[in-house]
Amino acid sequence: MAYINISETQFAFTFFHKYLLLNKTDDLSFVFPSLRQEGDPNNEIAGADLVVNTNLFFQFKNVELLKTRNGSEILNGLITDIDPPYFRLWIKNNPPSKQFDLLVKAASKKGNIVRYVSPLFDYKSNKEDEDAFKVFFKASPIEAMNYVCTIDFKQFLKSPRLKISPDNSHKICYSRESVLSRKFCYVFSEPKLFEINKGVEEYSDQILRFDESIQDKLNIENTLREVISIFDINVEDISDDISIETVQLQLLSRYNIFWVPVLQNLNKRRLRRINSISSDQ
Repeated sequence: MAYINISETQFAFTFFHKYLLLNKTDDLSFVFPSLRQEGDPNNEIAGADLVVNTNLFFQFKNVELLKTRNGSEILNGLITDIDPPYFRLWIKNNPPSKQFDLLVKAASKKGNIVRYVSPLFDYKSNKEDEDAFKVFFKASPIEAMNYVCTIDFKQFLKSPRLKISPDNSHKICYSRESVLSRKFCYVFSEPKLFEINKGVEEYSDQILRFDESIQDKLNIENTLREVISIFDINVEDISDDISIETVQLQLLSRYNIFWVPVLQNLNKRRLRRINSISSDQ
């Protein structure tokens, strides 16, 4: 067993490259950490007509690939319905960051989508990491979602809540077949079933769909305050003016968490809805 020979950076870059190309309505835009959209006149991050529709908090996980039945989970009889090859990822919750607990806290806030994102590469068709990654990299945005799986943190809020110790000993196991057939994974130390999904749930009917309701949506300034509060960011650590980009940098550098706000232009939204009503009549 060994970690697949693909870095989290490679995986995250390719995922976002595909994700940002998925079809979406023109009233939505993403603020991605490496895209300085503030300087793009087509993505002006200012004005009262812009609100934050959704906050995406993604933590990308590198995984171990277990190709035989010698994995401890199988040898100890903890799982009997997952066959090799299967994937294992480790949950990070050690101080001072306590990453898992912070992600659960973020998931408890309305309007946030919080996920682990990890590979779902096909090792029956592709024996080597490089070949499996090339299939993912060369795939169209829609096809690429077949080689990614996501674990939504909303399910960890359900009673009784999943408690993760701070020693980084907890892990998640899944296989391509367990995801595709029954959408399940196991969370250890004691095996518990949780849901895991292929691709991203918000992509349906050939379009990215987020919350259409405009009630309770926060403006950018209030969203920044909320994110700073959730992740206990010391504003004194931000030398520049507080902005989406500077807070994104803090989350990446301190917690290895990608924060991607999904902005909605209310004027464009109104126009889209008017055009939709007109076309229906």
